[in-house]
Amino acid sequence: MAILKKIILVFFLAAVAWFSCPAASAEDAVREFRIGLIGADPGLLLNNFDPFTNYLRNSLRRSGIRRVSVFVAKDLDQMRSRIQEGTLDFILTSAFPIIEMERHELVPAVVAVQGTVREESAVFFVRKQSSVRKLDDLRGKTVVFGAPWSTAGYALAKAELKKNKLSMRESTDWFVPEDAIRYAFAGEAINQAVLVIRDGADAGVFSSSDWEELPPKAQSRLRVIHRTAPITRLLGSFHPAFPRGLEDVVEKALIDMSGNRKGRTALARALNMTTFERLTTEDRNALRRLKQQLSDAD
Repeated sequence: MAILKKIILVFFLAAVAWFSCPAASAEDAVREFRIGLIGADPGLLLNNFDPFTNYLRNSLRRSGIRRVSVFVAKDLDQMRSRIQEGTLDFILTSAFPIIEMERHELVPAVVAVQGTVREESAVFFVRKQSSVRKLDDLRGKTVVFGAPWSTAGYALAKAELKKNKLSMRESTDWFVPEDAIRYAFAGEAINQAVLVIRDGADAGVFSSSDWEELPPKAQSRLRVIHRTAPITRLLGSFHPAFPRGLEDVVEKALIDMSGNRKGRTALARALNMTTFERLTTEDRNALRRLKQQLSDAD
């Protein structure tokens, strides 16, 4: 009987201990911080982000996060699938993919400055000898964009053309109206420039940063005919399921990176970043304007 009483007492004390312990918070359950990027060369990006993930892991250790990983999606669709599956916590990309995936309620939080560039515009260019002088002259011409997920190299350009009452059709469509712009994707900015220089397309459009980084010899054979209003270049956004308390911790860790040598080195290696800044009211207003422009263009 004494043994039975001891067993009952042990179970009673265990039950009391179980129910008296505070429930684990959502923050306590997070052990890995998963970053998503979009890029054509996953191997290079993963290698370049090694110092960045190592730095963040050390910075976030006190919050309970033990691992920081990076996934590189090949395109917008693959990124969207990962977000739907809930396997990413933070997406670092340009504005257009964030707007496209807005129904997943991503939470834009920070801006990454690359070099000295915080914003960029879309630049329309033609061969130096071309008769095309303005956007309206592109009717019936061929234009090469960058990638389908590019903000300046596609989304901004598409919205600008629609705003100027210019219709567009893919160059592979079986029927293209005579006055419509035929378009194709060329990928890298240098590919677009070469196609235009070699008369493979009448015009191209990429970011103002791409224009500045173009080799001088190529740039000297081209001419800019139009620039759009600028938009934030690189955004960091959280998945809506990521704990709000940890958002603040991660955001502070990112912003503090530029304050020390190791952090600056890691930022530079990863996408030539120099610092992270919190989104301003004007940044958010610009995103809303772009969203409206893209909606009007559809």
